[in-house]
Amino acid sequence: MPRFDPTVQATPTAPIAPVQMTRWRTAAAPPAPAAPTLSAPPAAAPAQAVASPPTPAPSTAAAPSKPKLNFGSIKKKDVKVVAEYPVLPDLEGTNAQYATAFLKAQAEEEAAKGAKEAARGELVRRARDFHFKINAGKAAIPSSVSILALDGEEVRVTFKEKYKAMDEEKLAAIKTIIGAEMADKYLVEKFVFKIESDKIPADKMQGVIDAVNALAGTHCIADAVSVTSCYEPNSEWHTARFRELSDVQNIDLEFALDGEKGFCQISVGAARGKK
Repeated sequence: MPRFDPTVQATPTAPIAPVQMTRWRTAAAPPAPAAPTLSAPPAAAPAQAVASPPTPAPSTAAAPSKPKLNFGSIKKKDVKVVAEYPVLPDLEGTNAQYATAFLKAQAEEEAAKGAKEAARGELVRRARDFHFKINAGKAAIPSSVSILALDGEEVRVTFKEKYKAMDEEKLAAIKTIIGAEMADKYLVEKFVFKIESDKIPADKMQGVIDAVNALAGTHCIADAVSVTSCYEPNSEWHTARFRELSDVQNIDLEFALDGEKGFCQISVGAARGKK
């Protein structure tokens, strides 16, 4: 019977677990009458993968958004945002110098503007009476009166075909000068509706926009709607006033609306390059 030789290792038929090899190598070899039969430990059953719950796919549906109001052809005004502004660093002090120069020039410009406005007012006062007297009864009216400066340069005082709006009180004053018949013929009423959205419930805003004419009755928001009304001359007025009114009436008209600036819009400027 062969004796056990510790220097001879049996060739395992399968890998031996490391923990068993360590114990086998460190254990003392007892004398035995017969060589032990080495057998590989039973192979461990492969671990079964545990099925994990499926990962839900990310949702592609957009979150519901607040409906946007459709204003159609109504022009939307831009909102101006007021913010605090950072100060530009000025390590060399040159920024302050430029800022000071700008403010000084602006002050001089404002002073010059004041002198300019004073001279303008006097030119308008002198040209107004002359304009309505010399053009009374005419069908074709020149737009401007020419005034020559000391050096011969020309300044023109232009009486534009644009007029200030009138309220009921101003209209009544105008009628005392030109009569109700002429006022009804040439002065037409215009109005602007104003809607304050902060007084309208959010779920009714689009309905208000779509049905302005039925606003008060349908949506019960009469306190959120106001209207501004005025009277303005029509397109025939500017020539009709010279044709049908005397110069005295026309001058009275100017002061009836605005004692300082008059009824029609007037501009004063140098005639450089103008025809």
